[in-house]
Amino acid sequence: MVEPERKRRGPIGWLVARTRRFWIAVALLPVLYVASFGPMRTVAVRNEFIRWANGNVTLNVVQSDWCQPAYRPLIWASQQSWGEPLSRYWRLFPVREIRVVEIPATHR
Repeated sequence: MVEPERKRRGPIGWLVARTRRFWIAVALLPVLYVASFGPMRTVAVRNEFIRWANGNVTLNVVQSDWCQPAYRPLIWASQQSWGEPLSRYWRLFPVREIRVVEIPATHR
């Protein structure tokens, strides 16, 4: 028995052969990426308050090393005039306020 010769398909043929589930997953990935930064903001960003000896308090925002590169496109988009809905969504998730650092008077 001789097997029929299989036709080689290019990338377009491969894309056409994908199932409906594949295309649903492809469509949902960007939505999940954008939606994931709200909860991730709570995990990866924290406020650190520095109390100086003269009584002044400084707010220092600390981000995890992996957060900035992973979400750089979204951070950029939120800073644009058309990115206000994204910024409002992120503000729904609180930033942790972890610690107060005391700086003694002798420190310069």
